[in-house]
Amino acid sequence: AGTVGGLAGALFAFYIQFISPENFKPIETFLMWAMIIVGGRGNFMGAIAGAVVIQLFNVSTRFLGNYVPLGSDSMAALRMTIIGVLIILFLLYRPEGLIKEKKKIYD
Repeated sequence: AGTVGGLAGALFAFYIQFISPENFKPIETFLMWAMIIVGGRGNFMGAIAGAVVIQLFNVSTRFLGNYVPLGSDSMAALRMTIIGVLIILFLLYRPEGLIKEKKKIYD
């Protein structure tokens, strides 16, 4: 997991071409934790599935601002609230995430 995190950080740094502490706001950390919790903590496919689900939700709700009579700040707050509720629901009813951890034979 640490190797994948390091590789992801290196790819992110290459993508944005500059790293500073301002790049990592608490909301980014919240979204990354949401991706891991929703997808499943036990394997890489779970993390990828969680990232796809959360990112699709995040991007698709940006277009709702044209149809819902809320300001951009209110819409962003509503989006994060829904993601927070989704995290709580997954922790209560599906703690293993979308993709369960594989059983290890040697245990």
